[in-house]
Amino acid sequence: MMNRILLSLGLLSLLLTAGALAAPAPQDASASQTISPLLKPEPPKWEDRSSSSNTASGKAFEASRLRQVVADLPAKASVDQVELALYDVLPQIYRATNRDLPVVAEVVEKLRQQPGAVEAIARQYRQLPAEALEHRLVVLGILGEMKRPDAMAQLREVVWALLPPADSEADKLTARDFEEMVQVKAVQGLAFLTTPQADAAVREVIAKHEALHVRVSAIDAYMWNHGDRPETAAELYRLLPAELHPYVERPRFQSGQDAEEFTRRLRAWQEKWDTKPQTTTAAEGHDGGEK
Repeated sequence: MMNRILLSLGLLSLLLTAGALAAPAPQDASASQTISPLLKPEPPKWEDRSSSSNTASGKAFEASRLRQVVADLPAKASVDQVELALYDVLPQIYRATNRDLPVVAEVVEKLRQQPGAVEAIARQYRQLPAEALEHRLVVLGILGEMKRPDAMAQLREVVWALLPPADSEADKLTARDFEEMVQVKAVQGLAFLTTPQADAAVREVIAKHEALHVRVSAIDAYMWNHGDRPETAAELYRLLPAELHPYVERPRFQSGQDAEEFTRRLRAWQEKWDTKPQTTTAAEGHDGGEK
């Protein structure tokens, strides 16, 4: 079970710019060996997008083409015009590697200024098959990165979609695990908006979602996007049942952080909640139910 959680969180590290959803810096390799998966920082980032996996088909990322397709759109293009452009834009973004991310961020910012962009992107998302996990995460990541209030409806539709049944006996990732990853991406997009309406939507996920993984990720995203403020933590303590309180102020290890300082914070967290980095109850709850 723990291996399934580790793999699912590894896959979650795909597909958003470093600034998207106010994401923490990547996890330090030395800390990863001792820190529970549910202590690792989220939301996920664009990372480890090596060229080897994206150029195997012989098609490389074309920055000039990507820029030109978006530049050719009228200032206030229709939804249909933006969607037509996305048939060129999205395949380029799917092929992007780490060094291409500044161009991707530039293009996403230009799309954000298009009134019809959110609906066009939502249409593209709905056309993706369930098994196209990486592409679904990318498209949801773009919606989140755009930070447009009109994306709320699409993000909420994804996060509240019916999950497949849990299979606690499976020895590999299940369809439910993959759909939880997608729902985590959607709730991170909601949290990044930081509007009163979006905050209420995230709190609803935190309080009522059936999947522990999604609820814990929503807690982390809500705290991160509100600066980990003590008053935000107090708000969540009032909202949540006691068994979820440990996740409100869980330590995050970020690249460049002093390891000794992190260890001190981690030990203080463990002492406060009488827990260990790898919690059995968290692993058992990953398949979906409330604790």
